[in-house]
Amino acid sequence: MQKDIDEERVTPGQYFILRFDFSDVTRDSPELAAQSLRDSVVTSFEDFYDTYATYFGENSSKLYINYQDPANSLTKCVHSVNRVLRILRKAGTIFVVFEG
Repeated sequence: MQKDIDEERVTPGQYFILRFDFSDVTRDSPELAAQSLRDSVVTSFEDFYDTYATYFGENSSKLYINYQDPANSLTKCVHSVNRVLRILRKAGTIFVVFEG
């Protein structure tokens, strides 16, 4: 993304960005690794909703995160982002809706 900004192909603030960082996932045992991976993914969703809270409304992270099933949270996130983008597009703010 930074390369695209530096080359002026995109403008900062043009995209929603969901970041994942798996560097802190433990490898002590398969069970701990699975839980640590879930926790890491959930933290990414919490950070995403906190960053874009003005678009999603108050307490959005509580509404869209399934703490036991992060894959379900990704589906909800995609639907939520599409909903927000449709609203912004109708308002004439943006012109692209992501499919996913």
